[in-house]
Amino acid sequence: LVAFLSDDEVVNKTKNVRRKGLQSFKLRRRSKLTDAVATITSDEISLGAGVDLAQRSRVHVGEAQKHATYFGPEPCLTVRLPTQLKDYPIHTVIKDDSRQFTIDGVNRAKSVMAIVQKHYEQKIPLPEEGKLVRPIPKQPWELTKDKITLQTKLGEGAFGEVWQGTLRQSATQSIPAAIKVTKLKEDNKKYMQELFKEARLMRQYQHINVVGFFGMVMENDNVMIVMEMVNGGGLDHYLKKNNVGIPDKCSYAFDAALGLYYLHSKRCMHRDLACRNCLIDTQKNIVKISDFGLSKQADSYKILPNEKIPTKWQAPEVVATHIYTRECDVYSYGILVWEIFNDAKMPFEEYDNKTVRARLSDPTFRPPISEDLPDEIRVIIAACWSAMPDRRPVMKDVAWILKRFQKHNVPEQRIKQQTPPVPAANPAPPPAPPPKAQTPPAAPPAPLVIAKATKQVVNVPLRKAPSKGEALSTFTIQGNPPPPPPPLPPKKKVS
Repeated sequence: LVAFLSDDEVVNKTKNVRRKGLQSFKLRRRSKLTDAVATITSDEISLGAGVDLAQRSRVHVGEAQKHATYFGPEPCLTVRLPTQLKDYPIHTVIKDDSRQFTIDGVNRAKSVMAIVQKHYEQKIPLPEEGKLVRPIPKQPWELTKDKITLQTKLGEGAFGEVWQGTLRQSATQSIPAAIKVTKLKEDNKKYMQELFKEARLMRQYQHINVVGFFGMVMENDNVMIVMEMVNGGGLDHYLKKNNVGIPDKCSYAFDAALGLYYLHSKRCMHRDLACRNCLIDTQKNIVKISDFGLSKQADSYKILPNEKIPTKWQAPEVVATHIYTRECDVYSYGILVWEIFNDAKMPFEEYDNKTVRARLSDPTFRPPISEDLPDEIRVIIAACWSAMPDRRPVMKDVAWILKRFQKHNVPEQRIKQQTPPVPAANPAPPPAPPPKAQTPPAAPPAPLVIAKATKQVVNVPLRKAPSKGEALSTFTIQGNPPPPPPPLPPKKKVS
């Protein structure tokens, strides 16, 4: 033990110690830096617990004596000798830089996580006499391999395979699942870290328009990521292979808007929203957002210098400032909607990435919007592509517009066809219905105010009734102002 001889440090109440044999202390006088060795017995000293103040020169001694427990938990012993040094207490600071943790008494590390990682990576067995003191139950997303059944290989990459299989939820029920299988190796550590980050992010989200995450399996050297199986595959391939009508495409844009609105409500920036990263359930005709490899859960993200990004889907400010926000997702959503209505065509197909980066700040440099599209779709795409991030709509308003659009344009396959009954040869006249009080017909829903000329204002209300103190937001394009709204009826006085 190295003891510092000092008279200006806090001393707590002394406590008697048990009788021990001879103990040797190496005294280092800080002023003269001379060493002296004193041999004393435990009967001649008393010990007390204190706090090391060697690095706290600004602390008043009186305050330290009153509030000694305020300081950090660094252990310190105070030694008082009943000899000529009784007025000079010796503060002994206990330090052990070689303190390490061990499980089997042989392998050691400086932290608990380090020793656990060492046993795991080097496959060091635990001692047989060890026992589990406090068991920690598995989380719902921690699956076991016996619940997974691999059926058909869907693809193979540099670091693993993708399988179609089933996940057994109970003794009698199994659900289809897509399983990513990867082996732990030295050359794919970085890929595994990114895979774990994606899994930690996805397990927080549960939404019909976001691909579901069922769990992970970590047994032996295999790591399995179990996700929802979407039977239609990628939306881009589906649009290229099938002749999809305008109503269905509007429905797909609505589904993607709902999914992105949900992610933004969870502070998640997808950062790679595109047709290739959306899946389609052909049985339910629903689009789901997938692939969270670039996603971040934050309000903004600084893109690293060597980080690869899909340039043709990025907002102008991303290329200029390398800072990503949720408004950048809104811009990418506009590109996604343009892809949907152009059968997954590549945006800026005639330009390379270098040219796109150089010209993206120009508000007129955007993919061409066809005039054959519904007016609401053209307005949404143009608003999402605004060069000013604060002028882009929020996804809640976009979803509301498309929801209103869906009410007027429902896909034919979603309408329940009701065939009228075949009349009889000589049908009896039906009984006369009882007279009913005539009631005025219900007023039709307010039509959307849409200007068909591209240079006029397009004014689309986003909510039926704004909350108190909130203005009704609109999308506008430069041109003549819209006609003023009709006056509101006078309020009735309540007695």
